Amino acid sequence: LISVSWSGINLNAQIQYRVMLISNTVQNDITSCEKRHTFSHLYPGVNEINTYEKRHTFSHLYPGVKYTLTVEMTSCKQKKVISKMITTAARVYNAEAYIQELFLPSYENTCRPEFKSMSAKFRKEIEKNLPKEFQAYIKSKTMRLVINAIRKGSVIVVFDIVTALDVPSNTSSIQKSFLNALQKSTLAVDLKRTHIVEANACLQGTDSCSANATCSTEGASYTCACLEGFTDLSPAVPGRDCYATKPTEDVDSGWRTAVIVLGVILGCVLLIIIIIALFITERYRIKRHSTYEIQQRAEKFVPPGVIGNFYYKGM
Repeated sequence: LISVSWSGINLNAQIQYRVMLISNTVQNDITSCEKRHTFSHLYPGVNEINTYEKRHTFSHLYPGVKYTLTVEMTSCKQKKVISKMITTAARVYNAEAYIQELFLPSYENTCRPEFKSMSAKFRKEIEKNLPKEFQAYIKSKTMRLVINAIRKGSVIVVFDIVTALDVPSNTSSIQKSFLNALQKSTLAVDLKRTHIVEANACLQGTDSCSANATCSTEGASYTCACLEGFTDLSPAVPGRDCYATKPTEDVDSGWRTAVIVLGVILGCVLLIIIIIALFITERYRIKRHSTYEIQQRAEKFVPPGVIGNFYYKGM
């Protein structure tokens, strides 16, 4: 399920809100070409509600599906829209089944009837041979098969097994149950080349962690955690909404650093001014001293025949 709430300083309790939850992933593996025509009808009765409340819970949703959540409100003839991307939690297993059958080139086009027919046949053969509890999970939408592609060699069906986190199964039971189902099916499956492994969402980039969070793989699922210096605005689902925080101590530290740097710069400038002043003063003192010595020498030297301002003649 997805529980959402919204708030804001301008939200009016008397305003009716239109809340929509639209799947971005194809329901029951409907291909993208079909999705363009059936997009608004994927989840009738679930994907749109009108309410005066500021919260709502959507239930009976498929695991591992990306949704666009939109809240619309109209006030004073102005429409305001809040939109957010949400992914339901899940465990995901990547699988490839090798079927000894003639490959048709049309299998590579997910919009072609041949691809749809082969996908439906593959899904039906697996589901009818799964244990009863697994069939119940599929019926209750807590487990699903996603056919991603059909490749050549002979026929390779690339698919995912997606389960809700509360499904009491582990990797071993998933592998055993689905391999047994393939073996019991009418499909000519080469079990030696068929494999089912835990998906690494962090490595594949299919996780829903914030860009400001770390992603850690945990079996067939993963966890997110906001990076240091970021606040988690949705702690119930960690690591999805991480926003930068600026603690007071960081601001104070920044100011202290700025003051220290400014003080060093001013100190250097003052020191340069003092050095220049001392240099100019010393040069002026040396120049005056040299002039004084020259004047003294001139006063001490009296040419012959001159006494004061009087001249005399020798006998």
